[in-house]
Amino acid sequence: MSLDLRQERIRRGLSLDDIAASTRIPVIYLEALESGDDAVLPPGPFRDRARERYLAELGFEDGTLDEDGALDARAPAEDTTTTLTIPRAEEVPVVRLVVGGFLGTLAILFALRLGGTLLDRAPAEPPAPATEQVHIRTVAPTRLRLVVDGEVRHDGPIDARQTLEFTAEHRVEVDAADPSALVIRYNGERVEPLHEVTRPRRLVFIQDPAE
Repeated sequence: MSLDLRQERIRRGLSLDDIAASTRIPVIYLEALESGDDAVLPPGPFRDRARERYLAELGFEDGTLDEDGALDARAPAEDTTTTLTIPRAEEVPVVRLVVGGFLGTLAILFALRLGGTLLDRAPAEPPAPATEQVHIRTVAPTRLRLVVDGEVRHDGPIDARQTLEFTAEHRVEVDAADPSALVIRYNGERVEPLHEVTRPRRLVFIQDPAE
């Protein structure tokens, strides 16, 4: 009496997919083994080895084949020992590549996050203070008072053909007894006082906060 592979598999509560997953034999070949359709199986010793692996999965590792190629019903009782499947050698590098790529991605994300945190914590450099460039040249003797950022730089008479240059950060005040005796340039542009230029005038230069 020979063993019916399909009935034995069903009796054990296993599906073809279960057997295929553990033996690595395609389902189409397992079906051929169960039905005895050898035409579907590859030629050569594959059929016998596939049947032996199928039988081993069912627990008949010590069984013998009869002249029809089927397992004799007097085979030993079912072996309940759990069999671990070891991945084939060519599959191990693929697993290593996947794990290595995952770890590499984590390392890059951590480095980017750490770099962003350090940048956020880095003290911001204070902006350079805005400055005012003032250039005054006298064309005739006059009286002049200059106050730069609250500091008096000149207060009294000044001769002709004199040049005053200075840099201010906030405010410049020019009190001229005769503005027509002065040539004033503010940040490179000449300043022309409005209205009467022969009367004493006060010119105030304040840095635009928006600049």
